[in-house]
This record gives sequence, structure tokens and C-alpha cells, in this order.
Amino acid sequence: MQQPLYHIEADHISTEDFMSCRLVIFVDASMIGYLIMNTDNLQLLSMKFFQYGLDEGIQQEDVIREVFFDDGLFAKEMKETLLVYNFPDSELVPETYFEESLTKAYTELTHGNLGKGVFFSEKVPWWDICNAYRLPANLHKLLQYKFPNAKIWHNHSLLLKSFKKYNLPEAPESLRAIFYKGSLLLSVWKKSQLQFLQSFAYTEADDVHWFILNCCQQLGISQQDAHLQISGFIEKSSAIFQGLEKLFPKISYDEPAGSIGNNALLKDYPLYYFSSFLKIASCV
Repeated sequence: MQQPLYHIEADHISTEDFMSCRLVIFVDASMIGYLIMNTDNLQLLSMKFFQYGLDEGIQQEDVIREVFFDDGLFAKEMKETLLVYNFPDSELVPETYFEESLTKAYTELTHGNLGKGVFFSEKVPWWDICNAYRLPANLHKLLQYKFPNAKIWHNHSLLLKSFKKYNLPEAPESLRAIFYKGSLLLSVWKKSQLQFLQSFAYTEADDVHWFILNCCQQLGISQQDAHLQISGFIEKSSAIFQGLEKLFPKISYDEPAGSIGNNALLKDYPLYYFSSFLKIASCV
């Protein structure tokens, strides 16, 4: 049986609690997890994350079947369910120029046509932007079979919505780096205007440092003046963070405040680990 990377759960969740809950399932190329949040008070009730490929022979679809098909928790009736995909083949297009019939073309223009999958598009809430993206077909088919009534979203779309709800960057120049297991999502901002948002995989600290520095150079961002905000699965003692601390004097962690950050279940973890997941789940 695959062991979770993180498992946080309330001692008792009643049937009434489930009826007020939102189940949000997060899926990317290396990790899958879920979060159950009470929509009345935005309190976290359960959260669990798994990483693929930790054991030889364990495949992505095997983990999904084990996590979601064999657990009676997902037979409970909940208020709503969301499937949030965090795959890199995503292209943001100004709404003015977007045509739904060109969804596949937008995606393949940047990410190529070698990857096979199914194509989706959506209006990014609260932005004049549409998101065209590609998902692995078999993976989506399996999750859709288990959760036929789930709403489909891309992680980038809901993150942009959460930025506007909680803390749109106000500094003249800002960067936001969200770390997942083996991948980084970087957004670059000037005067609260989005300049760049892209995900990439990495294996070493130097990969991360080079990618962020290259983005700064290409977009004319000053390392000395820019505010870099970090969240996700990264340790302060890691070579990645220590390198960024030297490169960017103005660096901080994203720790959610208010109801979503005030939860006894999270007391043993740094809040910045889960801030992006909590914000997405609370603002859908």
C-alpha cells in the first residue's frame, strides 16, 4: 500500500459535516491529493497527499485506484467535488482573442503536438483571460468515472482567482514561486499586472535558480528590488531556499491568515506548505 506524504484529518467528521463540504482533488505529474473543507466556516477537515513512483512498479493510475476507489470516505455525499489538474501544458490567452474551437491549437502552439491527451478550456474567474490546456486522457477518464459530477478546473486558473481574492502582488516588481514535488510554478508581476506564469520540472537546486534568474533577465526584473514570495513543499534548510535567499534580499513565505490559516489540524506543519491548496479550496 502506498504511504501518504502528508495525512491530516479531524478526529470525527459527521454526516452533517460532509453535506457542507467541498472535496477538492489535486492532480499533477508526480503527486495526487485531496482536501476536504467545510464551506460554511472554511475549516479544513481532511487532507492527504501521495507521490507517484516511490515504489518500483507503482504507476499513477494504480495510486489513484488505491486512494479513491478503495476508501469508503469517497462514498460519502458531499456538497460538491472539484478535479484540479496541475499539468504544465497550459496556455493563457486574452479573452478578446480566444476562440474555443482553437483550444487544441493554442496549447500545441507552445507545448507541441507530441503529447497525447484531451483538451479543455475555461474562463479564468475574475480575469479577462481564458486558459487552454491538455490533460492525460487515461488519467482524466479514470477520475471522471469515479467522480462523474465533479467540476473540472486547471490549477493555474484557480490560483489566479485566489491571488485576486487574497493577496494580489502590490510591490512594483514581484515573483511568486510555488513548489510542488519536483516542479515549480512561477508567476512574475509588475504593478499587480501578470507578466508571466509557467510551470517546469526540476531535479536540482541550480535548475530552479537558473530558471528564476533567466525569467528576471528576460522580463527586466531587478533581483535587488523584487519581492519573492515562496510557498509549497520546500524547506528553509534546502539548497534551493538558501540559494534564493542569497539572490533575492526581499524574500518571504506565503502563510494564509484568517479562517483558512487558523486551524488546529495544521499546527504541526508550516502553513506555507499548503497555502495555495487552502486558498484554492476556499475561493472556488
